[in-house]
Amino acid sequence: MQTLDELWGSIQDINILEVKLNMYELKATLLNQKKKYEKALQFAKEGLFIARENGSHEKGVELLTVWGNILQNANDYMTAENCYNLALRLEGKLKDKKYVLVSTHTQLGKLYSKMKKWDQSYEHLTTAVAKGRKYNDAHRFCESLVALGDYYLETGKHQEAIQPYDEALTITNQYSFLRLKERILLNLSECWKNIGNHEKYISLLVELQSELRLREQNVAQA
Repeated sequence: MQTLDELWGSIQDINILEVKLNMYELKATLLNQKKKYEKALQFAKEGLFIARENGSHEKGVELLTVWGNILQNANDYMTAENCYNLALRLEGKLKDKKYVLVSTHTQLGKLYSKMKKWDQSYEHLTTAVAKGRKYNDAHRFCESLVALGDYYLETGKHQEAIQPYDEALTITNQYSFLRLKERILLNLSECWKNIGNHEKYISLLVELQSELRLREQNVAQA
């Protein structure tokens, strides 16, 4: 955020559209994480206006998805749903970056889970996984698998949750997605606990403890 704030003073001098739109998207995302929803919405809207003015449909999808994420966190579920659906309607205008829709389907699936609309949630999460498997974006694919695992866990289908979690765990090891790995290990251990396999449950908790200890060491060294 500090780096973005420093760059913002010279944003008018940035002539590369994608760089400028990435700044808006990142600013909105970071403000969303800090729960500064009104400011986050301001940057998402401004970025979307610029994307539309310049015919950047891919960034339009991403900024609409970020807009939906902000509203989802702010508990405005109906408007968030509209944002995601608007993003999905742009699919026909996308060329070689259709992987951006993986995140949109994932977030819409998560929203429907919060709304207890389980059939719609499952539909969008499985679509996200299918698109994630098709397109070459490891992080989006991994997030879609985790979201599907979370859906199964939340609906009490612990056996079904293991496969997407295991596949996501393999990806986190391959690409060093450490935060996602910690979350997967915790949720996967919960699955095995509910199934009754305490040996697997304990081994995953031990692995999680090891990951957390390693992260603390890295932070201390930094």
